[in-house]
Amino acid sequence: MARRWIAPRWRVVVLAVVGTGAIAVTASVADVMARGATRPAYVAIGVLATIAINRIYVVVARRGGVLAGIDVAEIPIVALALALPPGEALLTFFVGSVIVEALMDRAVVKKLFNVGARATAAGVLVVTAEVMAPYVAQPSAARYVAVGIGAVAYTAVNALWLAAVVSAVERTSFRSVLADGLLVRTGTAFASIMIGMTAGRLETHAPIALLGLAAPLVLLTATVHALRHAQLERDRLQSMLDATSRIQSVDDPDAQEAALVEAARELLLWKDVEVRGLPPQDDEIGSRLYVREGVERWLVSRPRVDSDPWSREDATVIETLTSAASAALERAHLQQEMGRLALIDPLTGLANRRHMDDALAALMRPDNARPFALLVIDVDDFKNVNDEHGHEAGDGVLRCVADRLRNCVRTGDIVARLGGDEFVVVLPAVTSRSVLRAIVDTVHARVSQPIDLDGELIDLAVSVGFALSPAEGTSVVALMRAADQRMYREKSAHHTCNRPQHGDVGAGAGADVISIV
Repeated sequence: MARRWIAPRWRVVVLAVVGTGAIAVTASVADVMARGATRPAYVAIGVLATIAINRIYVVVARRGGVLAGIDVAEIPIVALALALPPGEALLTFFVGSVIVEALMDRAVVKKLFNVGARATAAGVLVVTAEVMAPYVAQPSAARYVAVGIGAVAYTAVNALWLAAVVSAVERTSFRSVLADGLLVRTGTAFASIMIGMTAGRLETHAPIALLGLAAPLVLLTATVHALRHAQLERDRLQSMLDATSRIQSVDDPDAQEAALVEAARELLLWKDVEVRGLPPQDDEIGSRLYVREGVERWLVSRPRVDSDPWSREDATVIETLTSAASAALERAHLQQEMGRLALIDPLTGLANRRHMDDALAALMRPDNARPFALLVIDVDDFKNVNDEHGHEAGDGVLRCVADRLRNCVRTGDIVARLGGDEFVVVLPAVTSRSVLRAIVDTVHARVSQPIDLDGELIDLAVSVGFALSPAEGTSVVALMRAADQRMYREKSAHHTCNRPQHGDVGAGAGADVISIV
């Protein structure tokens, strides 16, 4: 069966509102064609007024709710519904709204939604008013009441569409989005309707007085934009503080990067954000964080389909977040590296004694005890290597032994250097003596080979002791003592016989010595 294409819920809402808006506009065109243009001068003034007033419209949607929702578009549509026939009123309002959205720097889908929602709500207004009190050049009291009721319907329809699209985008409850800030938005809508009624009244009786409404509208516009800017700045500052706090509260660089990405996504709506090793491409913005494991790390954002164009504020968000996060990320990375180095032998890169003790403690913990084998390995006559070839050559021998031991064990086994020429191998889940014998034979075969240091061959031999837990000890001290005793017996045998015969790993005294073939 072919896979069905399913649009996201928010797209369905946008398509629905665009469709209903198109129906309203089509009906208004038919009405104008039937009636003819009755007041073209009023239409021109109405378009300009709609443009000016609709610039006040502000919606800030973030984190599942409308933190600030202000739409004073009721002012022009109410005045137009009183001054013009229904078709002309709606078309005038529609044209003004289209011009406003064309001038806005936002995604096309948002422009379509805003125009569609206003056209739909305006259609509800003019139809309601026309049904209750048909249009006349000199509106009666009944017409004012009818337009007022229609304006209430306009506000309700706009609120429902807005809540539907925000809840679909943010995947939150429709009811909670509708209720968020409802009191403020209701008061704003009521004030807008009253101003629209006043404008309609003045248009009929004292047109020159309409100029007096310009001053409060300009003041309202400036106030709304200031409030919007302040709200956005508070959001940015709060998210940056939250991000810094979350980053500082964890020590793992991966967790810190995740907190940084989460904060950036909250601030850069409809943008994909990631931390990666490559700088931003042509359609992306980003800022360098720091270097991790020899690779540069970048905070990069790229637009999604239907997202708003990049703005100067978006670049500022990226720069500010990276500046705030870089120091914390570098500190955590340094702490992590210091912690890692504290468990590593600096000469060979193997685990050190502390790391080995921690691993053995975990394997022998009473509530999670697991069987394992322990090998103790000592380089024979290592002092002679240092005396004859120098300490630098001795260090080279130890590094070579470490590399060879790594190749003798499985992933998950632990190879550690305790100090000097003494090494330990921890073999979890090894309980069989025959398996242990095979591992010891492998260690002898691979480690006890001549080493070429700057063209000079240095003979190498090792002695190996072993112990099995829990059969030969239930503490680290007991296991190490048992393994050391076997190792020293083998070392003694090496000094007694140049090439001792291979011994078996089994019961009895003969099992205590494992010699080189």
